[in-house]
Amino acid sequence: MVGYAVSIMACITASTLLLTGGIEVFSEDLSYTYMNRYSYIYPVFPFCRINYLLSEACSWHQCMSNINFVPNEIFEEIAALYVSSVVYMILALYLNQVVP
Repeated sequence: MVGYAVSIMACITASTLLLTGGIEVFSEDLSYTYMNRYSYIYPVFPFCRINYLLSEACSWHQCMSNINFVPNEIFEEIAALYVSSVVYMILALYLNQVVP
């Protein structure tokens, strides 16, 4: 039950920070925003950012119908999700053996 509550609070926090621009940084030419690199550590932030970018594209522009229209940031975030899932799985297996 506690894990479920933490998951809900993390999703709410990540969504709020994304909508308010709390974890976004402007590019050098101020033409687009991207997520802070330290936010990639916790998997909720890349996951919510992917959903945010996809829903923003479909609501303000046209939905992405081709892989060429997908921003590179989404590919970086998917890679971060894969890496963090492996790291958290190894950490969970280790802690399962160490902590009774």
